[in-house]
Amino acid sequence: MPVSSSESGNVNTPETGYILEKVYSPKLYFEGFPVSEEMPSEDEVSIALGWDWRIVSESAFEVVLVVGFNPTKKRPERAEVVTIGRFSLRGSVQSLEVLKFVRAGAPAILFPYTREILSSLTGRGLSGAFQLNPLNILEALKRFDEGSTTAARQLRENPSLISVLGTSKPEVLTSPERELRGHD
Repeated sequence: MPVSSSESGNVNTPETGYILEKVYSPKLYFEGFPVSEEMPSEDEVSIALGWDWRIVSESAFEVVLVVGFNPTKKRPERAEVVTIGRFSLRGSVQSLEVLKFVRAGAPAILFPYTREILSSLTGRGLSGAFQLNPLNILEALKRFDEGSTTAARQLRENPSLISVLGTSKPEVLTSPERELRGHD
């Protein structure tokens, strides 16, 4: 749904959709190390990516992105950034299902924040600012199991929260087989 401006020039929020209420980072970690023989000698830094989400009310949820890397001889630093976006639901019918939004839309919105925070955090280190390349967030998150998320656990413990999803059958989140298997 397009966002419109009022006569005064203020932006009107849409009648339905997802609203980004806030972005915050509860964990910012950076540490430099002296180069040692135990460090991997790879030229490229291997990035670790994490994702989760949780329901915070009947009309709001948070999506968590975690990005980090470990030291190498070329970049003897360790960094980790946890970025959380709190989103609220506006209206009763969403054009994109909540599960699809938390899996694709929300991480795509949060990733630029995470990239900037990581760059700023590492910018004062000996190796300089780390520039995290853009990535296909949908592809990167394919390996994550929705059944092991915080929201899936919340739904198993409190099925009345299913109304947040706008469906009565969130099998992907409540499947006991997926819970027993754990992460893929």
